[in-house]
Amino acid sequence: MRTTIIRVENLKCRGCAHYIRLELRKLEFVKAVRVTVSEKLVKITHEGKEEFVAVLERRLAQMGYPPAGHNDGFLVARSYLSCAMGRLQRRNHTEG
Repeated sequence: MRTTIIRVENLKCRGCAHYIRLELRKLEFVKAVRVTVSEKLVKITHEGKEEFVAVLERRLAQMGYPPAGHNDGFLVARSYLSCAMGRLQRRNHTEG
């Protein structure tokens, strides 16, 4: 097992964090995900193949949370959509 920590852009709240956790856990090689909103960090425990780090970074960027220093207007907008999805899923999870 390997742990990778990625500092990301656009991470604003627990809705963002919830969405990131849900989406990354869908990847079969990911075993655990921890998100620290205040530090904009995503800590992923996964199988040890080096190429998986690039897959993780690409998936985060697709959600609107690219690695620090790799941001643009489209990714900022995408992060708001992901955040809204995370808030809705989080609310449904806590109500159910």
